[in-house]
Amino acid sequence: MDERTIVLEMLKMQQSLNDETNGLGWENGYTNKNKLISWRRCIYMECAELIDSFAWKHWKSIDAKTDEQNLRIEVVDIWHFIMSLALQIYKAKQLGDVETLADDICQSSGFSDYCKEPLKVEDESIYEIMNDVEMLIHECSGFDYDIFDIFKIYFSMSLKCGVNLYSLYEC
Repeated sequence: MDERTIVLEMLKMQQSLNDETNGLGWENGYTNKNKLISWRRCIYMECAELIDSFAWKHWKSIDAKTDEQNLRIEVVDIWHFIMSLALQIYKAKQLGDVETLADDICQSSGFSDYCKEPLKVEDESIYEIMNDVEMLIHECSGFDYDIFDIFKIYFSMSLKCGVNLYSLYEC
């Protein structure tokens, strides 16, 4: 399956999941139970969970190994929320349909690298990965953000966590 087809299929599955979970019209920012949806908050909270996959605490479990299984779980969770944010933006701002979004993602900065072999987590600096995660948190924390900056940071971070487009799709 080619990259565009993979991205399109993931976006369609995410749309369907969000429709079932939050009700039709969730792109307006509220669930069918009138609960506010903040995909950016979801992203940065999952980022915090990702950071806890590393032995970053200088006061506790300093010799612990990276929890690579949890690392991958959090990378996947973050992707679900980034897709949801992008779907919401494209609908709310009338930027195009899911096909247009898939095309735009595939043409975005960092995507072609994301389709290459992932890096090995054990060969990467946990501090460099955590810096990338913190950049993603920063990008999602303010009111002025760009979804394609979020994609770019995510693609780079995800590769360093051992996940590329193909392994992401398999999860």
